Amino acid sequence: MRRKILYPLFFLSLLILYFFTFNFFNSSEAISTFKQYSSPNYKISKSDVTSYLNSNSENHEDFEYNIKKTILNNLGYEKWEEYIDYIELKLYRENVVHNNTPQLVAVLNLSKDLATVVIYEEANKEYIYKSKLENLSKIKEIKFLENDIFQQDLMLIHQEIDEYFGAFFYKELLDIYIYNNKSFVNLWEQTTFFEESYKESWINPTDNSDKWNRVIEKTEIQFDFTDLAKINTYTEQLKYSAFSNLQPDKNTYTLEDKYTFSQSYYWSSEYNSFILGEVSKETFLTDVALIKDMDTSVERLFGINNKNLKVLSKNGEVSFLNKNKFSGLFQNDK
Repeated sequence: MRRKILYPLFFLSLLILYFFTFNFFNSSEAISTFKQYSSPNYKISKSDVTSYLNSNSENHEDFEYNIKKTILNNLGYEKWEEYIDYIELKLYRENVVHNNTPQLVAVLNLSKDLATVVIYEEANKEYIYKSKLENLSKIKEIKFLENDIFQQDLMLIHQEIDEYFGAFFYKELLDIYIYNNKSFVNLWEQTTFFEESYKESWINPTDNSDKWNRVIEKTEIQFDFTDLAKINTYTEQLKYSAFSNLQPDKNTYTLEDKYTFSQSYYWSSEYNSFILGEVSKETFLTDVALIKDMDTSVERLFGINNKNLKVLSKNGEVSFLNKNKFSGLFQNDK
């Protein structure tokens, strides 16, 4: 009698095991996770990281190659392996996740225009792939902001877009991210430096004066995380001009126009972002937060007027409102 009961249970257990095994190996996500935790080709050795960060260590280039190759495997970027010698690697050990053990934060500058950030968690003597942030501009550096408000370090990702050669254009920008619930969340973004040189006739075909323009925007940033999370900025916008058949030397330009302004952003958990001000649906159609006054953008130095306000809804949607109609609604009393 006992055998009659055990045999059906045994076959039922085999059937359940087969069902879950079949579904597991037919899931690309599950297979990828299995590889990350089981295959040595998908793990980064802690000793390799320590040796690499010690720039005076022997075989430094070998450690770098092994780390880059593992990261490319984790990302599924095998096609980049033929360019591995040209890929720039940056490594940081910081607390960007809610636990007491620092994580390994890796940067791969794949080209002059494309970068990826990858987070690894420590497991025994190895680092295991956790998550990625893709499609960034080339990363100059990542700084980590310790604070008591978010209970984890904020990632200050400094990027650059360099088109000086041929296009006379250069830009540096800052994106602030926090790692939350297996994903990266963008909390704020700001251009920190912008420079472009152009001939007047390129945007005004009727101009025959051989006039050249040089536009510069510089923003200083100060973080105030004492009582509230605040970001204060001071921006200077400059427009220079010169006359020449060819692109002039920078020293020959003279100042033509200048704007300066300060702004203060404060953290809003309702909008999950740093904002300039907000308005409730009792005053407007819906709850929205002001994140940028487009009238202060550097485009005004190009003669482009944008009388709009960039606003953010609580569900993360970005839209624009006419400044003349709605600017009086917003309040910033932080």
